[in-house]
Amino acid sequence: MLDPLKFLRITANKQDVVELGAELASDVTGRRSLLYPILPTSTKHYIPSTLSSLATSAEIAREAGTSKKDPATRRKELLDYASPGLLEMIATKGEEMVRDPGSGLVVQEVMLLTIGGELTPLQ
Repeated sequence: MLDPLKFLRITANKQDVVELGAELASDVTGRRSLLYPILPTSTKHYIPSTLSSLATSAEIAREAGTSKKDPATRRKELLDYASPGLLEMIATKGEEMVRDPGSGLVVQEVMLLTIGGELTPLQ
């Protein structure tokens, strides 16, 4: 089983998120992809069957001993990795994104839940 952080590093870099994020945010499936690192088990964004599947996969990983990290540690690592790209996406395309209801939801969740560092997108 591939570590989620390694998978994220392989498949998405900060520049991809900044360039493609606004387009992804306007689509329901794309929006879920953007939100997963910050809200992996949100009933607000994922249907029950998806959450059930994710929970089953996590349980199998725990039982098989493939999950070596504490879930809180893994979540923090994902947030640390995903936050800069998501925040930069909002800093560069936030004004455009808030005009679309779905994209605006992404802006809201990112602003509330990411690790801000030194970037404050909406000044």
